[in-house]
Amino acid sequence: MSKRKPTRRFERLESRVLPAFSTQLLALLGTNNANLDSVVNVNGTLFFAADNGTGGFELWKSNGTALGTVLVRDINPGASNAFPLDLTNINGMLFFSADNGDGNGQQVRITRTV
Repeated sequence: MSKRKPTRRFERLESRVLPAFSTQLLALLGTNNANLDSVVNVNGTLFFAADNGTGGFELWKSNGTALGTVLVRDINPGASNAFPLDLTNINGMLFFSADNGDGNGQQVRITRTV
């Protein structure tokens, strides 16, 4: 009699990153060019990096609705990319790094109020 370990199987129930966030919101931005691997929730607001085709890769936020999905700030003005990275929620504040175009590369940023 052999002792086989029971096989565990996992079934993926949903393909969405978060229930309130969908690719339809990205379509409203006019892009599929977004970094959804780094979506972070800060006090019920989702933050992510996306490029809407006019402002470069910048920081966006969403409350899960079309009207509530907006650019936080054009960190690297114009069509240049800020490339927000390492989005992290620490005690209700958003910490991330981004390039503002001043020639110093990625720098730590903090969003206290959103």
